[in-house]
Amino acid sequence: MRRNTSLSTTFAAASLAVTILSGCTSKQEQIEAIYCITEIKEDAYKDSTGLVSIKLPNTVTDIGASAFEGCNHLTTVKLPNSVTSIGEAAFSGCIRLKSLKLPDDVTKLSKKIFWDCTSLSTIDLPDHLAEIGEDAFNGCTSLASINLPSSVIEIGDFAFNGCTSLSSIKLPDGLTIIGWGAFNDCTSLTSIKIPNSVTKIGGFAFSGCSSLTSIELPDSLTEIDLKAFEGCTALTSIRIPGTVNRVRDNAFDDCTSLTEIHLEHQKPDTILGDRTSLDPTKITLFVPRGSEESYRRNPSFSRFKEIKTEK
Repeated sequence: MRRNTSLSTTFAAASLAVTILSGCTSKQEQIEAIYCITEIKEDAYKDSTGLVSIKLPNTVTDIGASAFEGCNHLTTVKLPNSVTSIGEAAFSGCIRLKSLKLPDDVTKLSKKIFWDCTSLSTIDLPDHLAEIGEDAFNGCTSLASINLPSSVIEIGDFAFNGCTSLSSIKLPDGLTIIGWGAFNDCTSLTSIKIPNSVTKIGGFAFSGCSSLTSIELPDSLTEIDLKAFEGCTALTSIRIPGTVNRVRDNAFDDCTSLTEIHLEHQKPDTILGDRTSLDPTKITLFVPRGSEESYRRNPSFSRFKEIKTEK
């Protein structure tokens, strides 16, 4: 083993990783791992405040949980395509990390992997990614856009919570799960189209998206969960497909600009949750031709400002 503390540290075995990096304080220090390392162990470089650059060799396959968590001066990370697994919170709190390309064979973004990476603005996701885990990008306030590969089928709870710069995102056609609070408080998001593969929108999924003016819901949707669109103050109109059989309480609470709700149900069997702050006297309800009277006679709908036939 050879050690040069002025610019870089070179090591040959994964078991030495913690020993070599523990206590690093110099902001100039860089780490270049070479030779035969196959794993970066859990907590290996956690809170190594002097770590500014990482380049891992193409022998590494696994990065453990919290491996680089709290490395608050880390700006550059180069991961080889040999990496197939990255653990929970691996880069959580790396507040100076601005961009990253993930290896081709990573199929899951673990829980809190980029939690509070507040400078992260560019992320290149692999083509075979299937799951974005809980809190994966929570608090990534500089992330303005992200391209999700067509392989993504699940967006976990609070995955993009508080991504206040996120203004656009295209959800892939094969997506099936949008978790609780998935896009909560994405205050710059202006429009969203839910793909036809989604059947349920989780609670608080788009809560607090105060710039959201356009929401396109699919004909596959059956349920809109609790407070899913609460606080979408710029939203003026919403179409609820005929496949939806349940709109949970407070789903559209504090949507203060909402003036139109378009229901595609021939019969008034979709319950707009009883507990809501919406003022129905300010909202026009549009329903299918021939169903106006049945809606007017239904106590859940008779309180709306107007009930009109959809054109």
